[in-house]
Amino acid sequence: MRKAMRLMVLLIVVVSTFVLPYQRVTAASIEDIAWRPLDCGAGDPFEDENPDAVDLVGDTANGFYSAYYAFDETYLYLRHRVNGDATGTDGFAQYAWTMLMNVPSGSAYEYQYMVSMNGNNSPGYAADTVELWRNTLRAPIDWTPIFRDYGETNLWKVVYTTTGPFGGKLASTEPAGSNLGNYADYFVSWAIPVSTLISNGVITAWTDLEKVLFFPATATDPNQYNKDYLNCPFLPRAELTIQKSVTPEIIYTAPPPNGTPTPWDVTYTFVVSSVGTTAAIGVVLEDLFENFELAPEWSCLKIKDIDTTIGANSGPVTIVTPASLPSVPPLKITADKLAVGEQLTVELVANVDECGTAGTFVNTAKTYATNASEVQDTAVLLLDPDPTAIELARFEAVAQDDGILIEWETATEMDNLGFNLYRSTAANGEYILLNGALIPTQVPGATFGATYTWLDDSAVPGVTYFYKLEAVDIEGQATLHGPIQATALSTGPSAVSLTAFSAGGGSGLWLPLALSAMALLGGLRRRK
Repeated sequence: MRKAMRLMVLLIVVVSTFVLPYQRVTAASIEDIAWRPLDCGAGDPFEDENPDAVDLVGDTANGFYSAYYAFDETYLYLRHRVNGDATGTDGFAQYAWTMLMNVPSGSAYEYQYMVSMNGNNSPGYAADTVELWRNTLRAPIDWTPIFRDYGETNLWKVVYTTTGPFGGKLASTEPAGSNLGNYADYFVSWAIPVSTLISNGVITAWTDLEKVLFFPATATDPNQYNKDYLNCPFLPRAELTIQKSVTPEIIYTAPPPNGTPTPWDVTYTFVVSSVGTTAAIGVVLEDLFENFELAPEWSCLKIKDIDTTIGANSGPVTIVTPASLPSVPPLKITADKLAVGEQLTVELVANVDECGTAGTFVNTAKTYATNASEVQDTAVLLLDPDPTAIELARFEAVAQDDGILIEWETATEMDNLGFNLYRSTAANGEYILLNGALIPTQVPGATFGATYTWLDDSAVPGVTYFYKLEAVDIEGQATLHGPIQATALSTGPSAVSLTAFSAGGGSGLWLPLALSAMALLGGLRRRK
């Protein structure tokens, strides 16, 4: 018997400590409700709206949130923190406290319902009411500069004194325990039965409330939100990042050596990532490519192809604009959902033949969601009509035990044939050629570059040397870079090596050309 009792006690302990994902929290009092804050990290200032009873306030840093929600299988609970006493003649002041709702069964880009605490004592009712409204004529959620889309259809309305979770009522107002303005703050709390939400098609089961997004606001009427609201998207909040890049970053617009022009095609890549703790709902990616506009409604950037990929738990993806290809900007792409940790990647191939022969095109892409604030990133495309033999990214000299190591790195080598390296003991002195033959390019004609090293083992210990690098193009034109300097430490053997190339060399025509040019230039001992 004692063994059975011990087993029963153990079973009770195990069951009581196991918490289900959706635990019943139906409360006998407000203090028993497991409130979840609705906030995007900024809180809300006091005295930005009148009167105080509809002035949402919050101080996130100190744990005083502007709005809250909670739910169980019986009720959806909602709460606002306001900057003054919200009581009135029939229970509440003659205003409304509202919560817009975006539900799982509805469009990701609109809100469908609104639950309100109405202090306006609706006609035919002896006291203030809790109400459910449907947004029948819906507009896409767009805060540029402001979003107005009131609920049109009243689905449900009862007097707040009807039996409910707040001391037997459906709504309550009481001191909030904070003082964020000139007066003590108050809570306005109200609830709506889950059975009412289900019977009106808002949700299909109480667990759907885990996926509902909320937007807290105050108003003059229960179907509006025209007084105060948080400077946030719908909540709980998601967080997005965006990366935009263009390849190539530079297009050299001068005619190529063989006289055959190639199409000026570029690839823009956009990567939108969901990096928060909540899935992003109703994701929008937009890019106007405004710097490509040469005249009203005319863009020199022509979109040829668009490819999209998205994470396995996300989507679907829709290309809103352009509606067909080829076409011109703007670009707008949507994804109904972007799951936490997943990405939306867009690759856009475009042609810029009509953009002239010179120019810097800086364009910004933005992304946002129904429950995520806007973020941006920029990419720069350069049309360069007069390229040098190379674009030098780095040129350095470092003293080491066996001599002075000179290293240079190129970003591009469009018309480059090779390099000469010169040394002097004075910055403005006479420079002597170090290499016996032209150091050949490893990526002829490429829009990418390579890294080169040269060890000067003839440097005398303790002597400071200055170096210049000469880039020679296929027509024999030379461009000097430098000088750079280093002080020798010791001597050692001479060597030249070429490393870390971005890719292989150019066409087969380059090798005979490079060998012929090196034979012509290799024996020279020019002084610079």
